[in-house]
Amino acid sequence: MVYKKILLLAASVFVIIIFFSVDFYNDWLESKVLNAFGYSDKATEWDLFDFQIKHLGIEERRAARLGSTYSFCQTMKDFLHDEHEQNPLILLPSQEYMKANGINILIPEPIVLYYESGLKGAWTNSANVSKCNWTVVPDGKGSVVPVKITNKEQLNVIIAEFNKYKQ
Repeated sequence: MVYKKILLLAASVFVIIIFFSVDFYNDWLESKVLNAFGYSDKATEWDLFDFQIKHLGIEERRAARLGSTYSFCQTMKDFLHDEHEQNPLILLPSQEYMKANGINILIPEPIVLYYESGLKGAWTNSANVSKCNWTVVPDGKGSVVPVKITNKEQLNVIIAEFNKYKQ
């Protein structure tokens, strides 16, 4: 009985080694598993594996996989939670607006914002744009800051500014 288990284990390891010896699967293993955290080419495969083993937290894996949009969504979520905001609706600027203002942050689409943080978002051409009570604007230092929208006049000025750029 033990002999069969050892034989099956050896056969399984052999099949896996043969599988990843094929160039296509070996390339996939290197690009998706071993280089998932953006190590430089100088890092050895063991360094990459060791780094991943030490960073197995759910949030760390999500941030590595989903990138800057996930970080943006979580930052907004944490900020609005700290502000004790109930049911925020965030007016999202276009990527063209951000580029024109020197911001190199990828602003997610409203559905991505909701998926990654549970926050509702809208663009300037959305049906519910009149209900927006938060937005993000450049801070002049290469980043963005959340701004509370307090009245319709302020909302209309922000929408007019965002509409100057392609959505």
